[in-house]
Amino acid sequence: MLDSYFHPYSHSLIGAVLWSGVAGLCYKPFCRWLGYGYTKSAAMVIGAAVFSHWILDLIAHPRDLPILR
Repeated sequence: MLDSYFHPYSHSLIGAVLWSGVAGLCYKPFCRWLGYGYTKSAAMVIGAAVFSHWILDLIAHPRDLPILR
C-alpha cells in the first residue's frame, strides 16, 4: 500500500472545484479549435469528470485530503 503524506492544493476540495471549473471553461475554446459544436451540458460533464478524481481520492485515502490546502 502506498503511504501518502501530503497532497498540496491540487488535491484539496477547493482545488478540485477550481480545476473542474477550468476544465469546463476550457471545453468551449477546445470545441471551436476542433470545429465541434459546444453545449453547456457537455461542459458540465467534463467538469464533473474532473471532479470525480477527488471523489475517488476521497474513497482511496480520505485522511490525506485537505479541504483548503
